[in-house]
Amino acid sequence: MLVGAAVYVTVTRPLPLRTPVVGKTVPDSVVTRIRGERAADASCQTIANGLNADGVPTGQVGSQWFAASTPKVALRPVYPLLVAGSV
Repeated sequence: MLVGAAVYVTVTRPLPLRTPVVGKTVPDSVVTRIRGERAADASCQTIANGLNADGVPTGQVGSQWFAASTPKVALRPVYPLLVAGSV
């Protein structure tokens, strides 16, 4: 028998669900804008500053654009809009 031994218990809890920044709700026009500005050699910070200055929504309520989020959005696939009767 151990006297005065410490007992450690690990308590696990589920991780909160988060919506990824990879743009479920970021419009395709914003993805196209980011890609165009990157192709013109604009830095990620410059792009983020421009998006914030123009009031472009990020897809996450109450947040702002950061330099680290612009490349993630730029990698998102853009799906063409299908118009009824065009297929």
